[in-house]
Amino acid sequence: AGAGQGPGQDRRSRRDEGQLRARFVGACRQYLGVPYSRRAHEPDDPDYGSPLFLDCCGLVRRAVQDLQEDFGFGLGKWNQAYQFETLPEEVGFEQLKPGDLVFVEGTYYDTAKKPQRHNIVHVEVFIGGETGEATIGSRWSKSSPSEGKVRGVQIHPSYRYVSKNYEIHRFIFRSLAPWLQGICRSTSYPDAATGLAAATLKCGGKSIFQDSEEDDEEEAGTYAPNPYGDAPVFYVGEGNNWKVVAETLERRGWRRLPFDAGFTTRFDLKWVEQRSKIDYKRHVEGQLVNHIPNNDVITCKTRFLDTMRAHEAATGCRFAYHPSSYTSERAGDKLRALAEAEAEPEAAWALKPARGNGGS
Repeated sequence: AGAGQGPGQDRRSRRDEGQLRARFVGACRQYLGVPYSRRAHEPDDPDYGSPLFLDCCGLVRRAVQDLQEDFGFGLGKWNQAYQFETLPEEVGFEQLKPGDLVFVEGTYYDTAKKPQRHNIVHVEVFIGGETGEATIGSRWSKSSPSEGKVRGVQIHPSYRYVSKNYEIHRFIFRSLAPWLQGICRSTSYPDAATGLAAATLKCGGKSIFQDSEEDDEEEAGTYAPNPYGDAPVFYVGEGNNWKVVAETLERRGWRRLPFDAGFTTRFDLKWVEQRSKIDYKRHVEGQLVNHIPNNDVITCKTRFLDTMRAHEAATGCRFAYHPSSYTSERAGDKLRALAEAEAEPEAAWALKPARGNGGS
């Protein structure tokens, strides 16, 4: 099923289309490093337990789904041949813009393998980059003649490559314009659903667009089982003294995701420096981001004092210091106070929200 323009949906302005085009490229970029498929790795390979896999069409589909409310439709579970049909406007290389799709027409060397519809065997997202030919795409090869070992979503210096699995006849450039205008229609489905309703359609089994040998789960870009079992999982970004958070949680039995797993939404807690690294639209109930419950026991001055007194009463251990607070409107004074505190190896600072009760 494809999606048409949603009811009452006005054509977007060129400015809006340009912004959506940029967001689409950004949505693809956030999946850099995601492996191609589980079957491409041995069980002892670190990527075998990845929480997410994306093949070439899975990357495009996932980026559109992330921006579903902006596009006005959602792509169904079909491969690159379906995506090819929904973007009928072919353009020349000189007309390519970041976000346009590059489709590969080819035939498999293995004659026993079922041909793809329209012979479309691969798709990538054009970005141009420093080479002027760069793309974001998910490729897989143990030893590609053009790039060597490639196993997932990467930025490729050129859309051109050589495959050991199929003979490439030509590269076809298709404009993203119809999708940017909220139009997504397949020529094989003249009575396609429209708008956001298309995203709710469930498609079972194989479609005419699917390779009979492709795994349904991996083709959809779905999550693998949690490799840590029942242990809570957290992701912490580099910088901002991340080790304090990581070591505290690990002592309590939490399992930390590696730095290159920042793309995943499979976490119980996420701690990062910049809000831009958080996809709020993909949260699920129970997840925590940049928040530790009951943090006000140290970030609120009166609660901090109460906590210290309760600790002393329960343990008999008296703190060797008394907290001091400072109030200043001048940035220079704040920086000077911080520098003096950091010069003391035993000093500790509790930074609290500005809305707290006086002091800082």
